[in-house]
Amino acid sequence: MDWAKKIKELRYFEDLKQDVLARQLGVSQASVSQWERGVAEPPEEAQRRLLRRLAQTPPERFLQALKVSVRSSPNVAILMVRRDGVVLIEMISDGAAQLTNFLSHDDVGQPLRGRFGPVVDSHLDELEREGLFEGKLESARGTAMLHRNGQARPVTVGMIPFRVENSDTDYVVRAEVRFPVAPEAELHKVESELILVPHQKRELEA
Repeated sequence: MDWAKKIKELRYFEDLKQDVLARQLGVSQASVSQWERGVAEPPEEAQRRLLRRLAQTPPERFLQALKVSVRSSPNVAILMVRRDGVVLIEMISDGAAQLTNFLSHDDVGQPLRGRFGPVVDSHLDELEREGLFEGKLESARGTAMLHRNGQARPVTVGMIPFRVENSDTDYVVRAEVRFPVAPEAELHKVESELILVPHQKRELEA
C-alpha cells in the first residue's frame, strides 16, 4: 500500500488539513506529515481507520467533498435534497446563522416548503416542476422576498444540481444565498424572478 499517495488523496477529497486528519486519527501532525512523505508508515490501528475511510466509493467521496464545500463556505450556503417527494435542507454553512437570522442549524433536516413564505414556495414549485432535482436543469437563479418570524428580506439564490450515484437521492442541489445591498426603503421594491438554465443539447455532427 502506497500510504503517502493514499493519505494525500484522502486529504484532497475530504478537504482536510494535516492537523485535522491527525486529530481524527488520534496521532500528531508530525506523524501524518511523515506518512505523506514516505518517511514512515501508519501503525496498524491508524491503517485500519484509514482503510475504512479509503473504502468509500467515488460518489461517496464526491458527496463528502460537496458537503465540505457547503459547510466551509464564507457565505450562506445550503445543500438541499428531495426525499420521498419532500425537499429538505440537508446542510447549511457553519457561519450561516451568524450571517442571517432567517436561517439556523435547527432548520437542518427540515422541509424547505413553508419555511420562508409564499414566494419561496412558488419558486420551489416551479423548480420541482422543471426538474431541478432530476438533473434536467444545469442551474437556476432566483430573487425572492423571504418572510420569517415577522420579518421580510430580499435574497438572490444561485442553485446548481449535482448527481450523486449510489446515494439515497439521485441529485443534491447546492445553493449560495446573497443579500442585495440597497437602502432600507428600497428593499421592499426588489422584484421576484426565477431564471432557469436547462442543459444544452449537443448538436448532432453532420
